[in-house]
Amino acid sequence: MRAGPADGARPVSEIAHPRAAIEQACVSPGRQADGETARTARNDLVATLMLAIDRAHHDYERQLFDVGRSGSPGAVIDTRTRRGRDALVHQMIGVLHMQMRANRATQRTAILEQLARPVSEWPTCAAIRDLMFYERAGSFDAALARVTATAAAAATAENEAAEARAARVLTTVPQ
Repeated sequence: MRAGPADGARPVSEIAHPRAAIEQACVSPGRQADGETARTARNDLVATLMLAIDRAHHDYERQLFDVGRSGSPGAVIDTRTRRGRDALVHQMIGVLHMQMRANRATQRTAILEQLARPVSEWPTCAAIRDLMFYERAGSFDAALARVTATAAAAATAENEAAEARAARVLTTVPQ
């Protein structure tokens, strides 16, 4: 999905080079304007940078996950040579791909929700920080970390539930 006009942002095609958008949006702290002009400049910068991130991520995803004629993932993760054709590896790659997209969608939504706020509440430096999080959210490493954390939390919860059931059963068994 590409960044586009949203809540005061002009279409990306109408925005000058990203450097011009950055210069317009980033003024010295003492001169930070607050109003429609500042908000539009910030939102234009966000739209421009989100588009650049989306394009780079699209290329990254293609490199990681494009399926060629052989049915194997792309050059970065080549299951034909590194792991064989193990079904588990193919499933895990699919899970990580879905998690990458989910991470990006969560960060994208958080950014889009901020666009209507005035610059005094969501300054340009905070917008740039959030864009950095958005860019990182789509990485293979971030997806692996999230999947691992989710699996660990689920395993812990299941173990605790199983131990609690076992303790209940043991207390009801006659001696």
